[in-house]
Amino acid sequence: MGIGFDHSKKPKALLDVYQQLRQEERKERANEAESATLEQLRREARDLERRYLTSLSFPWPVWWPIVTATDERGMLANVEPTPEPDLSVYGYDKPVCIQSAYDPAAPDIVRDVVFDWLAQVPSVPGIACFKLGSNGWWHVTAAEACSAIELLGEQEPAKVPGWDRWVEFLRLARDRDGFIVS
Repeated sequence: MGIGFDHSKKPKALLDVYQQLRQEERKERANEAESATLEQLRREARDLERRYLTSLSFPWPVWWPIVTATDERGMLANVEPTPEPDLSVYGYDKPVCIQSAYDPAAPDIVRDVVFDWLAQVPSVPGIACFKLGSNGWWHVTAAEACSAIELLGEQEPAKVPGWDRWVEFLRLARDRDGFIVS
């Protein structure tokens, strides 16, 4: 009897290793599928959160005096929007708009880039004035609503129709991730 390798055990050991390898590969594929499912659910939850924010509707003739009164009370941030992001760097050649965010042909990153751009927060307190002056699907964030309420402070209410509803709406929006201007 000599010292050496027992070749009779090699196939069994090799089969055991291959079996373990296959089990690990199955687990890895299941984890990848689970990760993809979780990511899809996260995306859907983000979309639903953004889609179903607090809503309040004012006809334009009532809305504009409210915006003016909001500005007069220092609740607006006099800022310009940042430049539109270049979606072509993501292989998407359509304009930056809410429809691009929901386009099934758009890469997932486009959705996030568009939503982030629509939710840009001004560098000064208040609601970015450009968001209330258009129906561009701007997302007025909870932080903007909060700072607007803080800027309002104890000032006398505006004597315009709908002012009380507007201020109450801002308080709700502050606690509910803001609102979409549409």
